[in-house]
Amino acid sequence: MYDIPRRDLPSALSQFQSVSVTKEGTFALVQGINESMGQYKLPSAVLRDTFDKWWESLKKQLEKCKKATASAGKPIQFLDTMTKRTEQIIADMKALVRERDVQKKKIRYSGFLSPFAITDEEIEAFTDLPDALKEERDLLRELASQGAKIRCIITPPTKNNLEIFEHDRLRLRTLLEFWENKKDENQNIEWAVSPFRQKNLYIFGTRSCIEGFKKADEHGYPESIRLADRHAVDSYIRIFDQLMTHLRRKHFEQVQRDLRELLDSVEIKGSEAKTDSRRKKKK
Repeated sequence: MYDIPRRDLPSALSQFQSVSVTKEGTFALVQGINESMGQYKLPSAVLRDTFDKWWESLKKQLEKCKKATASAGKPIQFLDTMTKRTEQIIADMKALVRERDVQKKKIRYSGFLSPFAITDEEIEAFTDLPDALKEERDLLRELASQGAKIRCIITPPTKNNLEIFEHDRLRLRTLLEFWENKKDENQNIEWAVSPFRQKNLYIFGTRSCIEGFKKADEHGYPESIRLADRHAVDSYIRIFDQLMTHLRRKHFEQVQRDLRELLDSVEIKGSEAKTDSRRKKKK
């Protein structure tokens, strides 16, 4: 046990055997395991010498476990940079990958078009963390290909934004191509399209959720909050699933066709505008 005296344990837990994560507490645990080995147990002197020899190395590994557990278990974390946010998202997804029965896990996402719409070229624009953003996107794909259920609520760009911003057209085009590519990973992703801008949100199984915030018109979410309290995460899941059920009443295939037609019309209009501009220059 880390930092918890046995006397402070709740009565429901104090009935079980436990040791403190100290050198002597850990050795007591090792002694107990050794005694259970019957004819294969080591002599006490050999056990003590071997334990003393390897204790410092074991202690370092135990400290790493303590730090990882403390981070995962914090009920509220403030992530004040894009780097911290992305690293935490990756850590939470890797934790799901390591768990048994990945097929029973769910990741919920809401936001603008989703990480599936981000291209390698756009990722390179984030010069401070391109590798991490690519890992985030690819881990999400890997979880889907392993059978995890991904539920996405996306907000598409408006026609006005499509006409103005090239990166909005690029993202929408990338997402439409992803939808149309019938890979196995797509079979495990549910989609819903919201006509209203939804908050940027990740929910990883039932272990945590991360919500992003912007301070200006900027790439990414430089400030985020991570909740690991089970009751808070359950509340987010309930609200998310209710919203998704409501949005999926509209047939997704029709929404997909509407977005394709919108993008095509904007790109045709843009192409015609460029042609007219060239003609005027020739005159």
